[in-house]
Amino acid sequence: MVRSFFLEKTMAEQDLRKKLEEEYAKLFKAEEKPNVLVSGDGEETRKRIGKAVFGRDFSNADESKPVHLVWYCVSCRSGKVAQEDMEKIESFHESGIPTAIVLTDADSSTDEKIREIKSSLPAWAKDSTFASCGSGKKGDQLKGLTDWSVERLPEKFRDAFIKIQKINIDEKWKKSHAIIVQHTIGAGAIGFTPIPFSDAPLLVANEMALLARVLYLYDLDSIFKTLESIGLSSVLGPLLSSGGKALAASLFKLLPGVGTVVGGVISGTVGAVVTAAFGEAASAVAYAIHKANQKGDNEEAKRLVKEFGPTVVALSKLFIKQKKKPDDYRLPAPK
Repeated sequence: MVRSFFLEKTMAEQDLRKKLEEEYAKLFKAEEKPNVLVSGDGEETRKRIGKAVFGRDFSNADESKPVHLVWYCVSCRSGKVAQEDMEKIESFHESGIPTAIVLTDADSSTDEKIREIKSSLPAWAKDSTFASCGSGKKGDQLKGLTDWSVERLPEKFRDAFIKIQKINIDEKWKKSHAIIVQHTIGAGAIGFTPIPFSDAPLLVANEMALLARVLYLYDLDSIFKTLESIGLSSVLGPLLSSGGKALAASLFKLLPGVGTVVGGVISGTVGAVVTAAFGEAASAVAYAIHKANQKGDNEEAKRLVKEFGPTVVALSKLFIKQKKKPDDYRLPAPK
């Protein structure tokens, strides 16, 4: 019997790994990266802005292809916008490309000069102008620039943009929360059939796609590779292996009025609540890893990656105990 359980669990892990790999591969295959042109000012300034937002992987737009966004850099040092720059800014805008003005060297300029520059810009640029004071410095508005960009990109480019940008982790969380809500609704629809607990792979397929999308959005390949090496049963095996069913059932018992899975059937409510808790837990841990990477705390990031599975399970239980609904989840508190 022990051997039978071990083989069943191993096969379940292999099935899970295959499903996660398939879902992850689909996302990369369908990925359409936006063409973001960083223009104006000097080359070194443009590179600095690009790297501040996208990290070391930054590459400027290929101007032989359609450009989806323009970030036009204007130095604050002179206190005015050169006529040539103004003409280029207007040209991009008139061509229908969403155009933002990035005021560089804002930390080494005066408030008066910055006001003069802003007042000289066209009216449409009022809500499209952002100061750059250097990565992480007070007054830097590059996170606001990413929010602005997400709102103006066509839908098909948004996920890829949120993934590749490194500076605005909150944007990653907001999008992952929206994704979790989608999959929670899906889990509820599956459960309203209702389905036998023995047919839980239907729910697992939904959660595999959810986990893949969360990992993709945070651009954390290291989590994916580590999960492959430590075994996925610590996170999702409970929904497939016989030993895991007991753990899944323990999650269900935490739901008021549910107790046990009556007649081996999962209701829509139960499936949705467990899926939401699982998704938000995975997002919270991914958020923490990304935050550690931002701070340069490699040891903490490695620890969180190594403990990803157990931490997701523990957080899932906690969220269920707290009787959380999708609307109850909020951005992790800053540390």
